[in-house]
Amino acid sequence: MKICFLRMLNKLIIYFSVSILLFSCAHPVSPGGGAKDKDAPNILGTSPENGSANFTKDKFTIEFDEFVELKDPQNQILISPPLRENPTYKIKGKSLQVKFNEELKENTTYSIYFGDAIVDITENNPRSNYTYIFSTGPFTDSLSLQGVVKDAFSLKPVEGCFVMLYKDDNDTITHDSMPLLVRPYYLSKTDENGRYRFSGLGDDDYLLFALMDMNGSLSFDLPNEQIGFIDSLLHPVYISKP
Repeated sequence: MKICFLRMLNKLIIYFSVSILLFSCAHPVSPGGGAKDKDAPNILGTSPENGSANFTKDKFTIEFDEFVELKDPQNQILISPPLRENPTYKIKGKSLQVKFNEELKENTTYSIYFGDAIVDITENNPRSNYTYIFSTGPFTDSLSLQGVVKDAFSLKPVEGCFVMLYKDDNDTITHDSMPLLVRPYYLSKTDENGRYRFSGLGDDDYLLFALMDMNGSLSFDLPNEQIGFIDSLLHPVYISKP
């Protein structure tokens, strides 16, 4: 796995690595003993299946092995490409339904990252970092990008930083103006260790920016916002199994 260095601007630096992964799946968690429940909710299945192609519905459902609730979905859940309207989230028993409130793009792979939003109702144990991926086209993109964002002076990991990818398909806007004028095509957010990850990337060229967004606009529009960027294009490459 190759580690590269990002050019720094206004205090943020980013280390990144490109890795090739298929869509993520839930990891089984063994039931624990003792009086206190320390186990995260297990995912029993999804409808349609995670990783599905030719997605034509306006919603999907996730089934769990226990009763769950959503915690801070507006900040925890990230959807790539970003939607103009937030989906509707509905808890019914041991299931979560996500309904889209706008028409989805054709031939596009969508990634819904739930962060720590899904918790059980007894101890608030989170089903951390679950990602649901589907495609409205005939195949699902499966490349990934992950890395770490650090403060340029202290070199400490930066938590809560948006990491944004832009496709290199705009001939009228210069690369360094993208975060001022255009919404990102893919969106991730760093955890407490400064780590970020993208799943479901296509075989395209991308620009990468990291932004401490102070007003939720997903754009670099305030003088006190910190930003970092890579001054060359990224192109994830698929590596087949030997």
